[in-house]
Amino acid sequence: LATAVILIIGGVVTAAVTDLSDGYGNTQLRSFSSIAAVKKYIVEARRKADARYSYKSGGLLGGGEYFDSAPAPSAESDSSQADSSGGGHSVTNSQVEGVMESDVVHTDGTYIYTLSYYNLYIARLADFSTALNLEYANFFPSEMYLLEDSNLLVILGGENGAVYGGGYADDAYYEGMSCGFWRANTEAVKVYDLGKLLSIPVDTDGRPVNDADADGALIRELKFENTYSSASRLIDGKLYWLLNAYSYMYYNADGTQDVFLPSYYDSASGETKELPASNIYASPDNGDEFNYSVIAGVDILNGGAEVNAYFGSVQTVYASKKAFYITFSTYRNQRLFSLGYDVLGILRFEINGIKLDYKGMNTASGTVLNQFGMDEYVYADGNDKGKAFFRIATTYAGESFVTVFDSDMKRVGRLDGLGKPGETIYSVRFEGVRAVVVTYMNTDPLYLIDLTDPRAPKQAAALEIPGVSDYMQFLKVNTDFVFAVGRSAGGFALSRMKVSLFDIGTAGAVSEKAYFEIKGEENASYDYSYSEATYNYKAILYFMPAGRNIEIFGLPVSQSYSNYDNGTYTYGSKDALYYYIIDSDGEITQTPVEYNSKSFVTDDGYGYSYVYNDSLRRSVIADDYLYLIGRVGIERYSLDASYVPYGAGELLEIPLNADRH
Repeated sequence: LATAVILIIGGVVTAAVTDLSDGYGNTQLRSFSSIAAVKKYIVEARRKADARYSYKSGGLLGGGEYFDSAPAPSAESDSSQADSSGGGHSVTNSQVEGVMESDVVHTDGTYIYTLSYYNLYIARLADFSTALNLEYANFFPSEMYLLEDSNLLVILGGENGAVYGGGYADDAYYEGMSCGFWRANTEAVKVYDLGKLLSIPVDTDGRPVNDADADGALIRELKFENTYSSASRLIDGKLYWLLNAYSYMYYNADGTQDVFLPSYYDSASGETKELPASNIYASPDNGDEFNYSVIAGVDILNGGAEVNAYFGSVQTVYASKKAFYITFSTYRNQRLFSLGYDVLGILRFEINGIKLDYKGMNTASGTVLNQFGMDEYVYADGNDKGKAFFRIATTYAGESFVTVFDSDMKRVGRLDGLGKPGETIYSVRFEGVRAVVVTYMNTDPLYLIDLTDPRAPKQAAALEIPGVSDYMQFLKVNTDFVFAVGRSAGGFALSRMKVSLFDIGTAGAVSEKAYFEIKGEENASYDYSYSEATYNYKAILYFMPAGRNIEIFGLPVSQSYSNYDNGTYTYGSKDALYYYIIDSDGEITQTPVEYNSKSFVTDDGYGYSYVYNDSLRRSVIADDYLYLIGRVGIERYSLDASYVPYGAGELLEIPLNADRH
C-alpha cells in the first residue's frame, strides 16, 4: 500500500493585511537559501528571544537576509472530497460533514476498536468477545481513525525519545530550552491492514501468540522526531496531522554547536529524511520565534509525498472540506499588564490533494475558544452565491465579536458588543446563515446571530438563563432546535450537569424548550456531576438512525454526593451514560444507563501498586445494542424498536498488564 506524507511546519506564514492599519508589514512567504542560513536564523532568533520580555510574545518570524528570492509555491488544485456515512452504527462526533476526526473508540458495526493505555483492544460484537489485545512496548497510542471502506486502521501516538541535557549519541550534549534535562518525544503514524490484524492468532487474553504477526499487519509507519501532537483531520483518505516541535541547540562531540532541524522517518523507504533548506519557510519580518509547528499529511490510499517546513506555532485548528484555518495569538499592543492576547492571527490554506495552498492571513480581536468558534460557509444564493466566507467568534477584554472574512482573508464584516461587560465566550456553533453564541460570567446569555449578509452580521435574538452551555449542536431533523450540554448553578457555582434543547425557530426570539439537570443524588447534603463532554465533544455519542426522524445523543456523566447525619459523613459516586432521543418536533426523552465500573491494579514500576475504579469514557451504537466503554470494560445493553436501552448489561473485561498501566 502506497502512502505519502506532507510535513508542513506552519502557523507563521502570512499575507498582507489589507484592511488593518497596523498590519505586519512584509509578510511574503520565503524559503531559506541554505541549511547554514536556517541555523543562523535559529541562533539569531534565540538571541532576540532571550533579549525580550516574555509578555511581548509574537507569532511572526523574521530574518530577510536568510531567504531565497522566490515565494512559497502554490499547490495544484484538487478539491474533490468524499462524504462519510454512518450506516447502521454511530460514528465519532465531528464538527464538519466529511471531515473525519480522531478518537479513542470506533466501531464498524462488527467490531469495537478502543485505545486503552498502551493497548489497542478489539472486541468482536457477534459473540461479544475479545478479538485482539495488542500491547505496545515503547508506543503510547493517543488517537485513531477507522477507514471502513478501505479496511484500514490508522493509529497516532508518541514514543519516548532520548534524554537531552545528559549524554546522547556520540557524546553530544543537548541544551534544553528552559530546563536542564528533558525527554524528547517522537510522534508516529501506524497504518494497519485490518484483515491481517484481525486474523492474528491470539491467546486466551487476546494477545498475539507471535509478535511478528502484528508487525506483518503494520503496512506503513511514519515518525516525526521531537514533536508533540496538536490536532488532526482525515479528509478523502488523506491524514493531516498538526504537531509542535522544539528547536533545541546542542554541542557535538567535537565541541561545535548545532541546532535541531525537522525530519521524518518513512517506512516505505526505510530512511530518515531531514528537510532541505528549500523546503523550509518563514516570513521575512519581525520574528524571534525559533520553534516549529508541524502539519503531517499522509495520503493513506494513493501515495505521493510533499514535505515543507515553516517556523512558528499553531494553536487552534478548523478544517472544512476545502481549507484549513490555523490560528496563533500575539500581543499587538506591548503592555506589561495586559488583559490577555489582544490579536489573533488566522492563516488560510486551501486543500489541494496532498498539498496545502497558502491563501492568506488576517487578524481578529482577542482569542478564540476552540475550533467551534470558527466556520467556513459557501453561500447558496443571493449576491454571494457560490462564494466562501470564514466566520470566527472571539473575546477580548470582556467583549465578544463575530468577524467575517472572504476567501482572500479580507475582513468584510464584524459584529461587536456580544455579551455583558466581563463575559467571555463559552460555546459557539455555526449552521449556514445562523450561529448561536453563549457568553458567561454569572448567567448564560445565548445569542442568535444572523449571518444572511456576511458584510453585516447582526444579533437576531437573545435568551438569558442560569448556568452555562459548553457544547451546542443544531439538529439535522429540524435546524430550528439546538441541543446543548452545559452546567447549572445547583449546589454551588456550575456544580451540576445540565442538558438543554433550545428553540430558535421563532423570529426575534430564543427559548429553552426543555432541560434536564443531572444531580449527584437526590436530597443529598452535597452533590456534584461532571462530564468530559463539557470540554471534549468526542465524548458525546451521536447517532441518526436511517429512516427514522430522530437523533440520539449520549454523554458520560460522573456523579458524586455526600450526606451528613449525626456527625457522620457518607459518600457515594457512580458513572452513567445519559441518553437522549429527540424528534423533529423537539420532543426529548432522557434515559440514564449506569456503568458498572470495575477496579483495576497498576504498578508504578517502583514496587508500589495502586487500585483504581474504571470510568465511562465513550459509548457507541451498533445495530440493536448500546455499548458503554471504559478503560478496562465494555458493557452491552439491548435497544428496543425505538432505540431505548433496556435490561441488564453484559460485561466484557479488557485484560491489562498491571506492570505497564
